[in-house]
Amino acid sequence: MNETIINFIEKFCYDNRIELKDLQGKDRHFEVTLQRHLLMYLLKTKFGISLETIGRYFNRDHTSVVHAIYKISDMIYTHDSALEPYKKYLQGKTIYISGQVSNINYTDAEYSFLKAESYLSKQGHKVINPLRLVPRTASHTTAMKICLRELLFCDAIYMLKGWQNSVGANLEHTIAKACGLEVIYQEEV
Repeated sequence: MNETIINFIEKFCYDNRIELKDLQGKDRHFEVTLQRHLLMYLLKTKFGISLETIGRYFNRDHTSVVHAIYKISDMIYTHDSALEPYKKYLQGKTIYISGQVSNINYTDAEYSFLKAESYLSKQGHKVINPLRLVPRTASHTTAMKICLRELLFCDAIYMLKGWQNSVGANLEHTIAKACGLEVIYQEEV
């Protein structure tokens, strides 16, 4: 697992006053099990980690991970009050997608942005797809004004593969970092 995911796990443990070794252990008390299941659910839904990798991390097989994900999904669906203390983890972020649009086939760019939008939306996030905001005929200056205004109201930026080849995406990346937004790289997920 990459550094972003390890940091997320450490923060989850710190926020919930639980040791990682307890989550990886065999403790079956309700609160420990609930936190273990929730963390498994989050690793799958927010980061797209494979069932096998999650299982290995928690010293369990993939069927235990499937059970955990179904259990948490059911609790979310039924508005189980046991999840109330963890609601901040289940609320999606507003994520801005950034990537190369200029100097490549527009249809290819559109496909990449739509695929990322679908992926992030399925995780429960509100997604800002700049290709839906900027008219195709807009100048680069106009496009950047529209995009940067939207970016500033987001919680995170999702950098598509190849973003380094774009002047606009580099600017968005720099501004996002300067403003303290979470930066998520497509290669990491």
